[in-house]
Amino acid sequence: TAPRRESDPAHVRAIEALRREIEARSDYVGPDFAAEARRIHAGDVPQRMIHGEARLDEARALAQRVDAAVRQV
Repeated sequence: TAPRRESDPAHVRAIEALRREIEARSDYVGPDFAAEARRIHAGDVPQRMIHGEARLDEARALAQRVDAAVRQV
């Protein structure tokens, strides 16, 4: 993350602070994000906060899965 500058708008500083907080409280799983999220959801690995990268098709598939799960509640 780029260093904070006083000239940055408040919303940019707030987003940067949120990102730092998320990164500090979660495990980085890199490009395995989608697969690890599915393993967590299935109960195959312990539940925990994660962050990482996903291809666009993987992100869409995860979003559809979450949408379907929410509709069932």
